[in-house]
Amino acid sequence: MIDLYKVPLGSTARNFFAAAAEKNYSYDEALLVLPSRLLVEHTRKVSRGQAVSFEYLTNRIVTLNRRLLDLPAEAKLELISRRTQELLVGDLLHQLSKLQGLDYFSKLADKEGFIKAITGLLGQLSRSGSTQEEITTALLEWEERNPAYVMKDREVAALYNLYRNKLKQKNWYDVEGLYRLAAVLEKPQASLPWQHLYFSEFYHFDALQRLIIKALSAHCQISIGLMYEPKRPEIFAAVERSYGYLSGFAGQAELSQEAVERKPALQHLVDNLGRSGCLPLAAADGIEFIEAGDSESEVRAVLRSIKEKLQTGAAYGDFLVAVRDFNTYSGIRAVCDEYGLPVTLPAAASLSAQPVCEFLRLLLAVAAGGSEAVAAYWRLLKCGVVKMVYGFDGEQLNRLKQDHLYSSLQQLRKAVADKINEIGTAQWSDELSELETYLDKVPRRATVAAYGEVLKGVLEALALPEKVGAEYRKGRAQLREVKNLTETVRQLVEVLDTLQEDYQNGGLENIALNAADYSRLLLTACAERQVVLTAADSEGILFGEAANLQGLLFKYVYIMGLREGEFPRSKNESWIYNDSERVILSSVGVELENTACAYAEDKFFFAAVAAMATETLTLSWYSDDAAGASAYVEDVERLYAPGSIVKYRAGRCGLQQSLSEQELLQRLAQADPEHNWLLERLGADWPLRSSIEKIRRQDGSIYKGIIEDERLQRAVNEAVGGFFSASYLETYAQCPYRFLLSYVWKQQQYEELTETVEPTVEGNLLHDVLARFMALHLQEKLTKYPQKQLVSQLDDIMTSVCEEYIENNKIAVTDFWPSQRRRLNLLLRRWLERELAYQREWEPFVPVKIEWDFGKNGSTPLALPVAGGKIYLNGRIDRIDSDGRGLFVTDYKRGATPSGSDLTAGLDLQMPVYLLALAALEPQNVVLGGGYYSLKEARRKGGFALQALGKTPFTINNKPFSEGDDQWSDFSDFCRITIRGYADALHQGIFPPAPRKKCPEFCPGKDICRAYGNLAAEGGEDNV
Repeated sequence: MIDLYKVPLGSTARNFFAAAAEKNYSYDEALLVLPSRLLVEHTRKVSRGQAVSFEYLTNRIVTLNRRLLDLPAEAKLELISRRTQELLVGDLLHQLSKLQGLDYFSKLADKEGFIKAITGLLGQLSRSGSTQEEITTALLEWEERNPAYVMKDREVAALYNLYRNKLKQKNWYDVEGLYRLAAVLEKPQASLPWQHLYFSEFYHFDALQRLIIKALSAHCQISIGLMYEPKRPEIFAAVERSYGYLSGFAGQAELSQEAVERKPALQHLVDNLGRSGCLPLAAADGIEFIEAGDSESEVRAVLRSIKEKLQTGAAYGDFLVAVRDFNTYSGIRAVCDEYGLPVTLPAAASLSAQPVCEFLRLLLAVAAGGSEAVAAYWRLLKCGVVKMVYGFDGEQLNRLKQDHLYSSLQQLRKAVADKINEIGTAQWSDELSELETYLDKVPRRATVAAYGEVLKGVLEALALPEKVGAEYRKGRAQLREVKNLTETVRQLVEVLDTLQEDYQNGGLENIALNAADYSRLLLTACAERQVVLTAADSEGILFGEAANLQGLLFKYVYIMGLREGEFPRSKNESWIYNDSERVILSSVGVELENTACAYAEDKFFFAAVAAMATETLTLSWYSDDAAGASAYVEDVERLYAPGSIVKYRAGRCGLQQSLSEQELLQRLAQADPEHNWLLERLGADWPLRSSIEKIRRQDGSIYKGIIEDERLQRAVNEAVGGFFSASYLETYAQCPYRFLLSYVWKQQQYEELTETVEPTVEGNLLHDVLARFMALHLQEKLTKYPQKQLVSQLDDIMTSVCEEYIENNKIAVTDFWPSQRRRLNLLLRRWLERELAYQREWEPFVPVKIEWDFGKNGSTPLALPVAGGKIYLNGRIDRIDSDGRGLFVTDYKRGATPSGSDLTAGLDLQMPVYLLALAALEPQNVVLGGGYYSLKEARRKGGFALQALGKTPFTINNKPFSEGDDQWSDFSDFCRITIRGYADALHQGIFPPAPRKKCPEFCPGKDICRAYGNLAAEGGEDNV
């Protein structure tokens, strides 16, 4: 039997349930099931009953009823990690691809982002409440399905079945599988030790959880408390589905509770938030707004407000500080410590940022070889772990690179050993030899297990906890350092073991990785873990994420981060199944969450937390050019008369109002900047350092990539020069800082010869083949020849070019080369087939020129006036076609092509430069336009054309600049102005880290740039 208790906003059934369980049952006869660890821990403090999570409940059910699962006695059920799931899905995608089972997703199968996304989708399908067979049927028999997406559905269904069957075969289960196992409750002989189960503070039960609850009701009494008001759908939309399902078979029960004592203004909010037609209350006593200029100022303003209340007698337990996501407030614990406030947040740092992790990654970087190995060796010699363990002077050894450029790792290691022998002692030589021994143990290519054993052996041999412990006993290290280092080493060993276990579970234990790939894997795994530097104070001020907080009451509630895009969080539609598709699937029983669900959840979270305040509710956010206050702030504001809410603007406090030592020092230093001893303590440049983040947000700052020094600017101009290619300018357009690194500082990344053909080499090879092939067919149509003859000719040219590349060491002949060669041949044949189709339909155009140079190999460049002189544009056009009256430019791309919007956004400069050059240097001809030819897709796409070009057998954008009287004139004016603007800006020394497109993986600034990662993505566009 199930009793469903409905409680209004700001109320809870939890306390009633806890009291009933304690009164009517022994400790083991009843469970209070709660949705978050925070609520479980809180309930355990104030109640003597058992409080558990839903995951504990399902695990316990499976453990108690294993005999009913139809498993062999010796079978071991094993919960697999998310990484194992992703590895397993990646392997299944690879297998499907090899079996020609992927067409729709073929280009994405090996992309890490896609693997993560599709793994998430498989989990959502598993929790949808439908069986494997029902899900498969829904995907394969979708009524009125768009034919374009039928292939996608088939591939998702195939992958889902392979994944679930693999788990069953191995007796593995993921979290969704755990819930499926708990469905053993449907069998009447299932055994449970509980007489009563209470569920409270859940706002939503997914389909699997609902099935489990219904099955549980056949074995014991179930009571469920839901915060829900049907007349406020705006607030309770996230609860609607669960309430509707449960009320269909549960008995409705009344719950009488004592009214919560709140200030009238707060009770008005609880009663009317989300209601339409509510009259505003005249007074808003207890409602406060704080607006700041940046996130740190917001945090400081909130903590100052809390400390002021503590000074007037408030207790730590009176406060709640809620955020939507702590990831948007890094370093918050450090600011709390500054104000002397005990909080429930631990001081933690990412395991990936610890010196020991850096040491292991440097060992792997050296082992990987290539150009990065030399730089990694230099960093290894002076890294924190080497300084701790060894006595030799790594900084002094690093001065060797001022005397000589070491092109190989062997040469460098010999030079360092010689220098040690020259300037050091026998002990130094022994220590360097020991470090070199560790380096030699790390393989260049090995399995995950082999890497793990080697690195664990290195950690054991270094005995870092013992060494820092000895330093502590000598008074040269703090106890905290001993604890942190010991915990770091323990977690690293655990990570190494976990990676080995994940690959073994995924069936990939025999797959060999190169050292660079393993290093990235290790970094990713370490980034998921935190090393606790200072433990949380369980008796301190409660900080929590809004999703984990329900049914609690506090005198003072602060909700931080009420900023557009943060709370509510911006949520993009799934690109595998969009919201419309998810709605259709849900209608046939396959429940999938969509963006509307996410926004509904955030609305509920906000209302639930706001309703917890009894004395004061403070809403805070920071505003800048990117975003302002959340819509939730306006929702609250409209409940009260205009001007009645107290609003604060966060700013610097006066000397007498300082509430932390740092604030006091800052105010004192500012009060007497010339003679104050505090400036000596803080540093003479303290005012600049303290405001550096604000300065960076201002345009025109030297801290934002603006070069102001005239001599440096002249040096930059000399390095930039006066000749520009399209790719040169495009780099600046996409990110000025990347241009500075690549073309001024010359920080290009060079790659060694590898076992597989690199994309750049592959692109050059395809370019050479096509150039030689088309050179044989200028001024004529390919369609005049038999296709078989053209294929043979193309294959012969491909063979000749490949032999040249191998002879010149551009390609390494390895076990991978034959399969790559076949793939490239297939790509070229697909191009030829499409090219023949184009030429048949595109009359009377024929190719007339290939590799047409301007500004190269003695040819005339395109001159363009700019401020203070001229610049000269150069380049090489892959191909020019003509119909006898006009010219059309073609640029081959190995993969991605610029989007249509890139042209008018000033990001696609290749086609504009080519068309301007052709018009200026071939004035006897009319330029009709130009486009890109994607070899991977074997089709023309993108670019720009005049409307005079007429109809083409491919899509070309002829709409830009077509509204004026002279389309070519408007287009060329726009291009000249755009190019001139970029040239003038870079000659003025303007190089802000401001990417306008996703940052490429190969960017030389990825390890130092503040902006990298905000738009980071794999790869970039590649020319052929």
